Amino acid sequence: AASPVCDIPRRGGSVRPVAYVTDAERPLPPGELVLRRYRIDAPIGRGGLAAVYRATDLTTGATVAVKVLRRALAEASSVSARFLREARIARRLVHPAVPRGLAVGVTAGGAPALVVEYVAGETLRARIDREGSLPVREALLVGARVAEALDAAHRASIVHRDVKPDNVMLTEGAAAPDGVRVLDFGLAFVLDEPRLSATRAVLGTPEYIAPEQARGERVTAAADVYALGATLVHALTGATLFAGAAFQQFEAHARAPLPDLRARRPELPPALVACLAALLRKEPAERPGDAARVALDLRSLAEGREPVDDDAPTERIERPGDDPASLRE
Repeated sequence: AASPVCDIPRRGGSVRPVAYVTDAERPLPPGELVLRRYRIDAPIGRGGLAAVYRATDLTTGATVAVKVLRRALAEASSVSARFLREARIARRLVHPAVPRGLAVGVTAGGAPALVVEYVAGETLRARIDREGSLPVREALLVGARVAEALDAAHRASIVHRDVKPDNVMLTEGAAAPDGVRVLDFGLAFVLDEPRLSATRAVLGTPEYIAPEQARGERVTAAADVYALGATLVHALTGATLFAGAAFQQFEAHARAPLPDLRARRPELPPALVACLAALLRKEPAERPGDAARVALDLRSLAEGREPVDDDAPTERIERPGDDPASLRE
């Protein structure tokens, strides 16, 4: 499924949505009411799974985003289950850095619809593409805010599974860390809910995926920690951790040593490189114990202080359903 959405200025001022885009179905016309409350204003984008619209909440006057599952796909039980799971996650996860889920229901035509908070800004990926890399302190504050949002998700037994620069929003009119939102829980896994299927399909993005996730193995909060590390490498150096085709990147995440980050950007402090290396350890159990710890370390580095000793023993938080059978789709 796609994610809570927003307008994203590209270079040149045009707009791209955080959604998968196609023209598969007739769009809802401006003025149509969804769930008897949300007036469709304009399409933002239409994708293979859903169409996304900017709309107005007639009760509050607020601008919202409405995602409508394609009617043809609504009949597929697995697709509908994913969409409804995303709706549950959007309503269940409450954190300032996560767009709020507002309502879920069906359109007059019978298609499932999800209403979420509308967020304007640009993705971290767009910022990297425009500037090459972020200032070190800003990248660390962005990373800390993402880690805080992930910690909230993990404490709600939710693993994001697709942390990447495209899913980090830098909102208009606010600097990091306050102006950071984590988007797209469409691939998220709820640890205490039954599996949707028994398949071992690899879900995620090759440039940022954790080794165990790329192999279709056990997925826990540690996979999000790894993906955050890979995202920070991209933000700090302007290049992804590894390059190549998807299968080559999967193999590199599993086996290749960490590239020399100071060769890419010499001014990176050794303590920061060590912190990134900890996030990117191949074995999940060897990464920092939880995302809250990661947030503290990144904030310490942003303030010029040493993070907590990486070799100190940490308690890994086990979430409900944290076993191989329940953590795999």
